[in-house]
Amino acid sequence: MVGYWSNGDDNWPRPEEMIDVAWSIGERTVVADYLSRGLIARVYLGKAVCRICGEVLGCMDLSDGCYMWPQGLEHYVLEHAVRLPVWFVDHVLLQQQSFEDAQVCDTQWSRVRADK
Repeated sequence: MVGYWSNGDDNWPRPEEMIDVAWSIGERTVVADYLSRGLIARVYLGKAVCRICGEVLGCMDLSDGCYMWPQGLEHYVLEHAVRLPVWFVDHVLLQQQSFEDAQVCDTQWSRVRADK
């Protein structure tokens, strides 16, 4: 789990303590894009609100099959420069690189015909 915040009576982090304005916008954009493309893991009846600015963020938890995060986590990354843990950013960058390095195999697809 990543991007879940403290309610004040637990050991979870607070987003305002994780702001890093020096975090490059390029890397933040890659991470936020990855977060926005997660698969729906859970849906709740109520919507989350940004703990920094109050914006309504959504009502779902998303996942990539390895990690899970709240739907609005990309907002914290892009709008407030909340730096996520190194282990998660490294995971995202590794996943992105594996997509870039993947070889395209279109032999099966090229034999598919729309009329069959």
